[in-house]
Amino acid sequence: MHPKLKFLIIVLLIAFAFVYLKRVNYYEPVSLSFSEIDEIVFDSLSLYGTSPINRPLYIDKNAGAQIFSTLGNHSYIRHIYFKIPNSFFYDFSPFELQIGDEHISVVNKQVFLQYFKYEEKSQAYLLSFRKEGFNLIPKLKAISHWPKELKRLISLFSIFIALSILIYIFLTSKHFERVRNKTQFIVSFMRSKTITLLSKKLFFVITLIITLILLCFFVVAVYWGIYCGFVGYLFLLLIFCLLFQITFILSLFLRKNMVENIRLSLFSLFLVLFIFEFFLRYFDINASYLERNNLCYERIYNRVRDTRYYKRSPLMDVSYKTSEFTYFRKIYESGFVQPYPDSVKKENEYRILALGDSFTEGVGVALDSCWVSLLENKLQASFPDKDIYTFNAGASSSDPIFQHILLKEIFSAYNFDLVIVNINESDIYDIILRGGYERFKSDGKVRYRPYPRWEFLYSLSYIFRLVIINGLDYNHFLMKQDEFLQKKDESVNILFKALCNFKNFTNEHNQELLIVFQPTISEVLNNKYANFRGLFRRLKNSFEDIQIVDLYTFFIKELKLNHNNIYDYYWKIDGHYKGKGYNAHANKLHEYIIKNDIIK
Repeated sequence: MHPKLKFLIIVLLIAFAFVYLKRVNYYEPVSLSFSEIDEIVFDSLSLYGTSPINRPLYIDKNAGAQIFSTLGNHSYIRHIYFKIPNSFFYDFSPFELQIGDEHISVVNKQVFLQYFKYEEKSQAYLLSFRKEGFNLIPKLKAISHWPKELKRLISLFSIFIALSILIYIFLTSKHFERVRNKTQFIVSFMRSKTITLLSKKLFFVITLIITLILLCFFVVAVYWGIYCGFVGYLFLLLIFCLLFQITFILSLFLRKNMVENIRLSLFSLFLVLFIFEFFLRYFDINASYLERNNLCYERIYNRVRDTRYYKRSPLMDVSYKTSEFTYFRKIYESGFVQPYPDSVKKENEYRILALGDSFTEGVGVALDSCWVSLLENKLQASFPDKDIYTFNAGASSSDPIFQHILLKEIFSAYNFDLVIVNINESDIYDIILRGGYERFKSDGKVRYRPYPRWEFLYSLSYIFRLVIINGLDYNHFLMKQDEFLQKKDESVNILFKALCNFKNFTNEHNQELLIVFQPTISEVLNNKYANFRGLFRRLKNSFEDIQIVDLYTFFIKELKLNHNNIYDYYWKIDGHYKGKGYNAHANKLHEYIIKNDIIK
């Protein structure tokens, strides 16, 4: 290896060990867990940190378990700040502070002030617990606490660095000199033949035609919204061809050897980027939900819909295959998985409308195994004197804003007795991307929120995503953490207003309303519910008679879902229910409806 390269590697390792790692004070999981604290007080608390280079770090807050934890999110932390209201000390809530193997019971204000020092600048309490001594090795071992994606990324980088060093050693070895000397005649032959057969002008024309053909393919793919792996590779190849064309212009001003070196450098860079892009896609680094299921990326902002009614395209069946299951749905003229009911109800008929997204539509199982179909069968068995009819108005990626419009403008004509609205964490994220009722424009179209201009590059290149997410600290919604948390709070407020609109509408039409809060697989695995606890309180404070089913509590406390049995209920990669999950969902709703005498 070249002495300068050795020296550079040694300097970088020393800088990492004695400059970066020296600033790390917390390299093991840190958690604050409360046993008895009022939910409103807990909502007012916040824990955040800073990285060794002073980047802000958001620390997860689990309202359901009343825990703050860095596990699985951050490992190298310089400072940890605990922001609390002044009222926290008036009625002190004891908590357990855990840092690695250290357990500290913070039982009163005096113990609290031993470990937390108030900092005027940040208006928060700084955690002052530190492990003394030379702890370089433990800090390096702390990589085991990093998130899976980050560890995978580091492994990927390590492989590339190792390959680069091996290639460099080979290129500078005597063995390569012998190989190059033996094959020199082939290179000379190719050069002479190329010069003879192709003039520079003809070569330029041919490469230009190839570039234009690639450009046409690329433009057509983008026009049709196809952002798959092939288009991503095509994008890289197109950039290479365009830059290669520029070298012909440079050849008019630069020496021949210099132009050849530029072309060789371009080809080498393209090859490295192509291989790197391939590995990032292969390991699903920063892949979207659709891409993890072998489908194309779908741009999430600034979309325009020609109709305000969110449903499938009528009479166009849905069929696709993921890595875990094959999905098929026959779509009727209604735009849903069944035709509209008769306008006139039968005698003793009890109609139930189920509104929701893909979990209501039943992605992951056959139609007769989704929770809507199962619930109909269970209720029919419990009420044999009634004709139970359910209409499945679930549509993948729908949200409560669209669903409220459907209820008000389409389903109001069919005299449903019970309206079930199924809510989950994805609804908050959908509202972040689409906005509230302002999405419905006066021209009858729907326009989502405007997008960052660089989303186009994000949709095409995994390398660009790596820079944006892992380098510049954006998330998968293309927002910084502070902006995302603000938008998330706004979305919860919009969701609250939408659910109030549901309740007011059903009250006006003498219908029963049942709101179901359903956990996603990540919420169960992380023992962390989305911002629904506060939503429960607000709804119950606004409507005394509101009916709410909390499936998160049911899954955690009654079914006792955990890391050992979660995949009996959810698909591991896709994240939707399996048959057992849909059955559990239907069982709880059936139990609730019977227990609360909703069907008279």
